[in-house]
Amino acid sequence: YVASYDVRHPVSLAQHHGHLPRRAALNLDVRRRAAAPACIANLRSQSHEETLLHFLKEAGMTAKPEAIEEMSAGFCNWVYRVDMPALVGSVVVKLFSPLAKLRLTPPLRGFGDEVAGERGLGPQLLFRNAEGLICDFVPGDTLTEAHIHGGTATVPRRIATRLAALHSVDLEHATPPQPEQAAAPPPAEQQQQQPAIVWDFLESMVAHLESADPSADAPPPLVDAATVRREVARMRARFDALELPVVVGHGDLKPSNVMMDEAASSDGGDGGVCFIDFELAGAHYRGYDLFKLFRTAGEMSTDNMGAFLAQYLASLPGAPACDERRGLMLAELQAESLCSEPLTWLEAAVFFLFAIREYPTEEARWAPLAKQRWAAYLASAATVEADGTALQALETARGARRTFEAREAAASA
Repeated sequence: YVASYDVRHPVSLAQHHGHLPRRAALNLDVRRRAAAPACIANLRSQSHEETLLHFLKEAGMTAKPEAIEEMSAGFCNWVYRVDMPALVGSVVVKLFSPLAKLRLTPPLRGFGDEVAGERGLGPQLLFRNAEGLICDFVPGDTLTEAHIHGGTATVPRRIATRLAALHSVDLEHATPPQPEQAAAPPPAEQQQQQPAIVWDFLESMVAHLESADPSADAPPPLVDAATVRREVARMRARFDALELPVVVGHGDLKPSNVMMDEAASSDGGDGGVCFIDFELAGAHYRGYDLFKLFRTAGEMSTDNMGAFLAQYLASLPGAPACDERRGLMLAELQAESLCSEPLTWLEAAVFFLFAIREYPTEEARWAPLAKQRWAAYLASAATVEADGTALQALETARGARRTFEAREAAASA
């Protein structure tokens, strides 16, 4: 028995009208885009078609699919496009892998997709439970680093508007609702800022690294668990001291988790931008999402990032109209983003170490990624230390803003 979680706007899949472009009917055979890692091969050995059909039936989709296409052979889950008969249309099915289940408790699985879909910031969620989710198929192309760093800032600006909308969602929607408590909540002035969920993800992955059997017949780890634990604790202490704003964030806002449909964005607005894969969504440092989109091992476009941040700030509710205040807030936002760089590299490095621990046969493919991200983390970690460039920039920006606010307050007294 698999418990299903309540979807706030439940949809009867048998009555859901497909409003998305459809392709001609294909054979039922699964079409594969890339060689899959062992975790996907394991699913196939258990009859992926049978697993998919069983999951679809749990969601009330009992009709025979016209086509099934593997959409991704990524690092964590199994994702398929499923073309159903006309009344349903095309949907995306994501089946959670053991890696995802180790990082996420059952109530969190698919919750971020639900919140985003309700607000038009991601595909509409149709069904979710502890094993996977089903959502609308969204037409368009996934972005690459070239869309972010190459050419003009048109695409980053469109993303900024949508991201500002996501970050403006009330923080009470960052986690699934809890059972009502008998005691009243503490007064607002006694409530602490909600902690960023990235620390929970890191803790679960580090604990898994620490659980490795040293006597097992496996290659030595690329980075020992004690070192990883020490660096996570180091960053947690630094970020606690930084007191960065926490918002409802995506949590994995790399370019490939942004889709754009040029046909829908022909008016130059942001209507063609859609975020996907909200698996790690929740309470996140605002700068974590902002920097993750621009994080690169190549050359970063500082011009595009500046335009992106300016558009993001202008799109927030209550955006400042005063040029001086806007400039001060933009400088603080940029420093906040730069402070988040080491955490974006650390989380990614720990993930690949964790993934190799779970699937050692994939070490040859994932080890270079783990090494690159660990090296990038070590190279950027000092920027948030007491004399670090990012921290100094943040303190300078905050000081300038406070001076401005004090001057305004004195003038209006």
